[in-house]
Amino acid sequence: MIEDQGEKWVFVEGSEAGYLLSNAIIEQKGSGASKPPLAPPSLPLVSADRKLPLPGMKEEKNSLDEGEAVLTLPENLSADSVRHLEYWLKGVPRKAKRRAGITDDEAAH
Repeated sequence: MIEDQGEKWVFVEGSEAGYLLSNAIIEQKGSGASKPPLAPPSLPLVSADRKLPLPGMKEEKNSLDEGEAVLTLPENLSADSVRHLEYWLKGVPRKAKRRAGITDDEAAH
């Protein structure tokens, strides 16, 4: 459990998403008070000092002129997760090219 945005949040193993502690117990309904919706915090996948990944996680790094690119992922991925990751990673350079203003013609050279 952590406190963030004035609320208490809990986490479920295998998920980065935080859940409001008040919603984790299904014994009573929430007060229904009108509050603006909160964005749940994420469970960090690296240690707070950013030096070591958390247990069970692996970091892949690549140094670029502008800084270091870091990918943090679970050490043990299923074959299905590897395929999903591969599909997602193919889109990352496309997005970077758009942000850098590189056209497909320029990328071919």
